[in-house]
Amino acid sequence: MYFTFPDPPAVFVTPDGTVTVQESSTVNITCVFDANPPDVTEIVWYKDSNLLQRDTTQRLETTRHPLSAVLALYNLSRQDSGIYTCHVRNAFGRGNSTSSSILNVLCE
Repeated sequence: MYFTFPDPPAVFVTPDGTVTVQESSTVNITCVFDANPPDVTEIVWYKDSNLLQRDTTQRLETTRHPLSAVLALYNLSRQDSGIYTCHVRNAFGRGNSTSSSILNVLCE
């Protein structure tokens, strides 16, 4: 008989590595997780190790899916360049992403 034990989520970000885009464009970064139990209570995004706050200008949006969350960044500017990571929490703890997306926004 095979048993699985509850664990904090295993988390990674895609695309992994550097993403280069032009100013004013849109990019999607995905936080993918494997959680046991699958009941995720929190998904939080970070840019350069700082909590990414909800944007009042509607330039970012998070969409949640059963095993992932997508961060959409709209109308990008040079200030959006940085390292993006996420963490996910379930009843057994928090899992931090083991990978990151490095966003490089180029001026037109």
